[in-house]
Amino acid sequence: MSLTEKSLDKWEATLIDAGDGSGDGYVEFPKELLEKLNWHEGDAINIDIVNEQLLLTKVNG
Repeated sequence: MSLTEKSLDKWEATLIDAGDGSGDGYVEFPKELLEKLNWHEGDAINIDIVNEQLLLTKVNG
């Protein structure tokens, strides 16, 4: 899927504390977003910061 700036949807998610005292957290993505991006449990996702926003991309492989 190729996205252009005009076709981007805005999604919000909440960082959830892992609850183990480590300070780690996780994000549960909405089902609709996962389906739209064809992301599945176990996929590797690359995280970059671009223009003060997080950019998430699925790692091919």
